[in-house]
Amino acid sequence: MYELNAYAVRKNGVTQVALTGYLPNSCYTAQVKDIYPGGGIFYITDPGTAQVFIEESMRPGSDICLMVLVPWVAHVTIPDATYKQVTIFINGDTVLKVDVQEEPKNYRVIALSRFPEEALTGCSIIPSDAKYPNIYSSVFGPATKNECEQWRENNCRHCA
Repeated sequence: MYELNAYAVRKNGVTQVALTGYLPNSCYTAQVKDIYPGGGIFYITDPGTAQVFIEESMRPGSDICLMVLVPWVAHVTIPDATYKQVTIFINGDTVLKVDVQEEPKNYRVIALSRFPEEALTGCSIIPSDAKYPNIYSSVFGPATKNECEQWRENNCRHCA
């Protein structure tokens, strides 16, 4: 996976982790297979961080692949009130460690496309300091979460 980014935020004893990256081509797939704590992995000695385990592989039966980077996103909820970092593994290898942030005060709205004749599409609300794939543009903020939600409701097209 290329340009893997993660952003971890804790609120009320739960850590939310947003993951973004690019798969090498259209024949690859990736998915979150497990988490720690709260998943199927147990340790005798505490590893000292929360963990996310991603499995990346070729799709079975992939004969023809588009040779373009493919955006990949995932969201993970980890029941954790203590760890200060999250370690991200891909196929068993440590690839990234990020600090867990407390709930942010400011957010922004990002959008997938912006056409003057149409409403914005693919709108998401993210913490104002979170990284996001360059296929998105920041279209509103920084502002409070309520202000961002209201702006998105008024300016973004919703998929049915």
